[in-house]
Amino acid sequence: MENDLNGEVGEKKRFYTIYYVVYAVLAVIFVVMMGVYLIKRGDGELSGTLEETVDKEASKIVPEGADQYLGSVDKGEKPIFSADLGGGKSKYYVFLELINGSFNNREIKVKKGDLVAVNMNGGETGFDFKIDEYGLNYVVAAGGTVPFEFEADKKGTFNFYCGKCSGNVLGTLTVK
Repeated sequence: MENDLNGEVGEKKRFYTIYYVVYAVLAVIFVVMMGVYLIKRGDGELSGTLEETVDKEASKIVPEGADQYLGSVDKGEKPIFSADLGGGKSKYYVFLELINGSFNNREIKVKKGDLVAVNMNGGETGFDFKIDEYGLNYVVAAGGTVPFEFEADKKGTFNFYCGKCSGNVLGTLTVK
């Protein structure tokens, strides 16, 4: 009889152990799903002040130390940031996409010898980016991104354009 009692108690312990393990696993799954939901919700519509929005978006792509904001977020432009590389050189971070049929950043100004890091966002249509004098020709598909860098090693003002778009999709790179 004592054996039966121990068997019954052991069976109950096993049942409750399995019950608590299943409960704990479900709780962890719930917490993870809520975290994913909150993260996705946070990346949806932008909220807060303009400065908070710029900081949030830039922190996704621009490395630490690139803290000098250049440019404007008026008229749909995305900011251009620069980081001091020392020796009088800088690295510029440019976010480039088509908005309503034109580049969001239509003017990039740098000094000779600076590095320019471009992050192309294809958006809904995709586009290409060309600067003939630099031999640059990059294509981004709709929904894709294409990052690239180049050294601004020629002084002057150079047109950049989308070769597959209509003629009004232009911008300028000015190297002083």
